[in-house]
Formats: sequence, structure tokens, C-alpha cells
Amino acid sequence: MSHRAFWKGRQVVYRLYGKDGTLLYIGCTGNWPVRVQTHRCRKTSFWWPLVHRARLTLHRSPREAADVEKAAIQTERPLYNLVDNFSSEHRKAKRLMTWPTRRTSATGG
Repeated sequence: MSHRAFWKGRQVVYRLYGKDGTLLYIGCTGNWPVRVQTHRCRKTSFWWPLVHRARLTLHRSPREAADVEKAAIQTERPLYNLVDNFSSEHRKAKRLMTWPTRRTSATGG
């Protein structure tokens, strides 16, 4: 069985840590290898190069994994999670990280 086949459909909550042990991000997925690849490729995962290690926990259902993820984000306050992270620092970061919309004038400028 391949690595990808093993993980497909397994509900995982993952915690990503920096070299110094700082909790960077918490997420959940039903396909761990695909999610890792997504983080590596997305521009919004600019923090990915800081990841030094991951800790995974398996869950019985997508709902259970999502509930665990949300509770963990709210209590553990990972540095780069903005959704469900209600500290004032994260609300400010979320405002700063919102992508501006491009406006063009009628003259093309």
C-alpha cells in the first residue's frame, strides 16, 4: 500500500511546529499527503518553510476531526491560524493579511 493510499480517508488533526517548538498551525484533513502538498504550494501558506515537525492525531469522522481542530485552535492559539482564533492579535493580523481587491478605472488605470 502506498503512502498516499494509506492516508486517504483517514481523518487527521495536525499540529505544525517551528524549530523552537512554537505552534504554527492546526488543521484537519481526510488526506494528509495532499494537504501537505497544498500547504507547500499555496501563497497563503507563506509560513510553511518555518515548519520543522508535525504531530498527527487520528479521528473517527470528519465531524469529530473538525470539532477537535476548532477547539484546539481556540485554546492553543497557533500563530498562523486566523479562523476560529479569537485573540486580538489574530484579528489584527487577519485584517492586515486580507488581500486587497484590484480596482481599475474606466480609463484602464
